[in-house]
Amino acid sequence: MSPRKSSVTVAAPTPVKKNNALAQARALIGKAFPKDESFVEIDEESVKESRPHIPTGSIVLDYLIGGRVNRFGVRPCPGFPKKCIINLYGQESSGKTTVALTAAAVVCAQGGTVCYIDWENAIDVAYAKSLGVPLNDPDMFQLAQPESLEKGLAILWTMAKAGVDLIVIDSVGAGIPQASLEQTVKEKGEMGRIGLNAAKWSKILPELKNIINQTGSCVIGISQLRKKIGMTGYGGDDTQAQGGEAWKFYSEVRMGLKRVAQEKGTEYNAMTHKVEEATVGQTVKCRIDKCKVSAAQGKTADFYIRFGEGIDDLRSVIEIAKAHGVVKTNGAWLSFERPNGTVLREGSLDKFKAKIKEMDGVWDELYGSAIKAMSEKPGTFIEVIDNEDDFSDLDALLADSPVEGTSAEE
Repeated sequence: MSPRKSSVTVAAPTPVKKNNALAQARALIGKAFPKDESFVEIDEESVKESRPHIPTGSIVLDYLIGGRVNRFGVRPCPGFPKKCIINLYGQESSGKTTVALTAAAVVCAQGGTVCYIDWENAIDVAYAKSLGVPLNDPDMFQLAQPESLEKGLAILWTMAKAGVDLIVIDSVGAGIPQASLEQTVKEKGEMGRIGLNAAKWSKILPELKNIINQTGSCVIGISQLRKKIGMTGYGGDDTQAQGGEAWKFYSEVRMGLKRVAQEKGTEYNAMTHKVEEATVGQTVKCRIDKCKVSAAQGKTADFYIRFGEGIDDLRSVIEIAKAHGVVKTNGAWLSFERPNGTVLREGSLDKFKAKIKEMDGVWDELYGSAIKAMSEKPGTFIEVIDNEDDFSDLDALLADSPVEGTSAEE
């Protein structure tokens, strides 16, 4: 109910009194907690700079998370934000581990440090090395394969306190609680201790956020999809991401991945002694379901993965350049006019990509041109889903359970 208007002029409290009240409160708190650093000084100029971040290794993911120029002419966060928890989840074989390993390779290439906690014991060493991860340099990259959830959490805790630049957890639902390891075969069959994994995460994540906020680490938790217990036959969504509700609540960025197309090519088949058509890659759609570092929530974009090679960032750059007219097409032909006036022209996408890789400086020129084009027309390469039906199947796949720890494998 709004107050009644009065003709009597009443003097409003002066700002000085409010400031004095704050000052008095701060003084009292300072006496009670002499070493407390809860109060933060706000730097207004910081909004004119990109927040500290880790490049993802994909131009699409960098700009999907937060690379669009804001009203200050700044890209807020083109990459995985530091001091934050990232939840990367989706279908099996949708590129989650590839994205995490690519980010790890980029961090190490920039002189940073990475700890990869592989609870699944499934990391492909040859593939990780091909992506550029320095597996044999323990000062930059450390792989851990703990046998229990508690041991892995101790490693996570220690690495975060030490300020390791990137910590990857693959996957958050694969860590086996010590209590579960100590169960007898009969107890395991009775499913008497469901939800231990999710319960641990609900306790550890709030404290972990406080630690990485001080040390600057970035934590990526990979979640697979699992069936909800007791939901079969009742209709509705029957899957959820691993880790319980805590990962949804405490992550700053949540990214859902989904395979949307296969890329065909030709490969030699030793069994038939013929060169045959084969699936050589896939198109992956990424949707930002939660984002506290930029205005990216709900946006989607496609990127490409080549099997055995990783994220095909060159393909993404070419597609962006085509959309902005930087790369021109004429039928199957593609052409790019370089800054020196010469024109690179090839009759197919594969030949065009190969030529760019062969010629010194062309990749940097094309990448720079694509970045400049996106800065001039921010957001044009990112699709905003207006029709919910366009992504309804991923909504079903990535549905969250209303109850913590109901995953069949937790």
